[in-house]
Amino acid sequence: MNWNLIVRLSFFGFLMGGLSVSVLPEVVEAVMWILVYLFSAYVIAKRCTHKFFLNGFMLSMVNSGWVTGFHVIFYKTYLSEHPASDLMYSFLPLSDFPRLGMVIMAPVFGAFFGVFLGLFSLIMSKVIKRNPGNEKNIG
Repeated sequence: MNWNLIVRLSFFGFLMGGLSVSVLPEVVEAVMWILVYLFSAYVIAKRCTHKFFLNGFMLSMVNSGWVTGFHVIFYKTYLSEHPASDLMYSFLPLSDFPRLGMVIMAPVFGAFFGVFLGLFSLIMSKVIKRNPGNEKNIG
């Protein structure tokens, strides 16, 4: 796996985590995540030589950590700006402890969306031609 690339691409997750707290409306956030995933899949397909699905999956898990960190730290602001998320968390078993619920659900969401990013990366690897100089990026 190319951890260097995963960490660098995860800064999009860091940025999205910060923006999702109060700047981005939910609909715009969803569109932005699709664009981030498509761009990330493209970069993974261009820079990696193998394990495309796993690189995409692990990127989503790291992104989930960044986003959850922002949501836990700023949970009152986040939930006040995202009533649908507030409603979803109210139905979870730990609804009295929203921060703990967010931390517990983070790997579930990360894995769910990781399947999509992994598949995007795998499909892009079949469509995109890699640079011959990237053979040294096996990692």
